[in-house]
Amino acid sequence: MTRPDKPISILLYDDKADYAGSFKTTAQKQRIITKWVDNADELFEIIKASPRKYQFVVLDARAYMHEGQAEGTEDEMNLVAILRDLDELKREYCLTLPYCINTGFADLKLRLSSKVKCPIYEKGNEDQLINHIWEQYLQTDKAILLGSYPEIFEFADNYFDDAAFALLFNLFTNKNYFSSSVPLRINNLSALRRTVEHLVDIINDKYLAGAALVHSPGTRLKDILDYLNNHDDVPVHVFSTLTSIRKIAGNFGSHTPTTSAEIKAYPSGELIGGLALALKDSFIWASGLVVG
Repeated sequence: MTRPDKPISILLYDDKADYAGSFKTTAQKQRIITKWVDNADELFEIIKASPRKYQFVVLDARAYMHEGQAEGTEDEMNLVAILRDLDELKREYCLTLPYCINTGFADLKLRLSSKVKCPIYEKGNEDQLINHIWEQYLQTDKAILLGSYPEIFEFADNYFDDAAFALLFNLFTNKNYFSSSVPLRINNLSALRRTVEHLVDIINDKYLAGAALVHSPGTRLKDILDYLNNHDDVPVHVFSTLTSIRKIAGNFGSHTPTTSAEIKAYPSGELIGGLALALKDSFIWASGLVVG
């Protein structure tokens, strides 16, 4: 897979401001935007605040645990706690967030190589490190989905909140929309309904400035779609797709879905998959309204 034109964002944990500035410049030339921190507390605060924003973490072998520490108090032993907490954070937030160690001390690299599982690079080999960052990113499900469904996931990456993005991400990862069991079909229909609701909410907010009259939270999808349709703001094929998802998913994937033990009573996996793939035109249309 080739590198995308859109840059990716990473975190750099390092105690030296001059090195961080140099690294930022080098990385930016390779379409990598770097956020620098010099202590572990801030590193974890940033990840928790925006779990999806950063695609990689570069860790100095010797840096500070806490903000405001005096020079000389940085310690390689901090890595033990940092790597442990980083792995725990990845589990908690279901993140794919690769990391590596980047050190200016050859003896540290030698000592750490048998104690940590992540790659270790020596400062001065930034091109090699940057190639590794891109290789790791291109193997992630997010990169694969952005490459396979760019119209959908570029818009979602820019405008969806974390919860809505996760629903869409899980629906398309490994083509999960082709569901083979009743629980998966219900979950996928629910995800489709909520995705369309979120998409239409964004249009109402950013394109219509809230002009669509919503009678109640439970009818907002219908109300906004009707408003758009009445003002010729939605193409017939997009309106048909969104209406089908609203009606089908509203029956089987709502908060109080129709229930049956017989799988034949539910829409087929192929139909649900078709509805998911038809979202492409809906996202292209939404992008034209919101971005254009």
